[in-house]
Amino acid sequence: MTNTVKPDIIGVASSLITWGIRQLKGKGIQDVIEAVHLQNKEGQRPILRKEHKTATGIDYVFALPPGVDRIDFEANQHYFESYLNSIVEIEATGRRLILKTYQANFKEKIPFDFDHTQFADMFAPFPVGKTPDGKTIIEDLYNLPHMMVGGQTGYGKTSFLLVVMVALLLKGVKVSVIDRKGVDFPSFAPWVNLALTDAETEDLLKKHIAEMHRRQRILRNAGCQNFAEYCELHQDLPYLVLFIDELTQIRNKACFEAIGDMSVLSRVSGISMILATQKPGAKIWDGFTDVRSQLSGAMCFHVRDQTDSQIVLGSGNTRGSELPKIKGRAVWNNDQDQIVQAMYLSAKEAYAILSRQVAKGVYEFATDNDQCAERIDT
Repeated sequence: MTNTVKPDIIGVASSLITWGIRQLKGKGIQDVIEAVHLQNKEGQRPILRKEHKTATGIDYVFALPPGVDRIDFEANQHYFESYLNSIVEIEATGRRLILKTYQANFKEKIPFDFDHTQFADMFAPFPVGKTPDGKTIIEDLYNLPHMMVGGQTGYGKTSFLLVVMVALLLKGVKVSVIDRKGVDFPSFAPWVNLALTDAETEDLLKKHIAEMHRRQRILRNAGCQNFAEYCELHQDLPYLVLFIDELTQIRNKACFEAIGDMSVLSRVSGISMILATQKPGAKIWDGFTDVRSQLSGAMCFHVRDQTDSQIVLGSGNTRGSELPKIKGRAVWNNDQDQIVQAMYLSAKEAYAILSRQVAKGVYEFATDNDQCAERIDT
């Protein structure tokens, strides 16, 4: 049987619309709205009420008709960016929407800078990156509780993983890493549980599943419904985070099932996952059951095409393929898109920070019921 190549209909249509948008240069932004058919069922379109210059660019203020809202603008965000030749962010309150453009210099390299002591109310804080207006986005993995990281080689995925890992270790989070490439994380073995081979991967996942169930028993015995409630009374359970890099190298059915179970059940017991890939192709979820829907956070660096972008950011979201080819430039999605410049951290710098500030030692998983019982009694 000969293989047939299915055309990327969404990609072709998007490219044609983008070409058409570029022909509107010199006309009004209202023409962009008409070109992408941004309107309600009655044919009413958003109306531009005001253009307001800011320190970083221009704010375009629109009045929205019934039936048109922020989601409709977000679906066409990259067309506005193409027309305006600028990063665009969207703010909306009621029937008023603002397209905020950023035409000032957006730094292309931001060194690692994170003070975990400023986030005492978070279990697992980490810096996502800086927005075009210079604000640093800090997220708590406990609130996500899982995320996906994708991007082609050379655009900042590994550096970002190191940023997150170091930030978590500084906070006192216990980290494990499945590194199927066996290149980026072995030097951090003094601080993280490390798995490199198929056998080690399966074993480390089994340990996390056992730990998840052990913690569920601890919470039940303590009369607590979740990890946060338990930590209000006890300090004996550290937060755990499991990194998996490269996700496409997970091929074992037992591993598929373990990752699937953790994606649904582990948050309540204080365990998060970060799934990373440099090859977010259409078959990446083969073997998994409903894992993608549990990944509330997504960090997408430059990817090859619109299909890969949608794998990381969700159906219809092609912004990862439209990013400039700048290392560290990414789309962060946690309910809505934000363009960010991730902090840069080399492996050498990461090792130096940990050597100075974090005691060596890894999390010791319980191995039998006696240990479980001993932990419950504390």
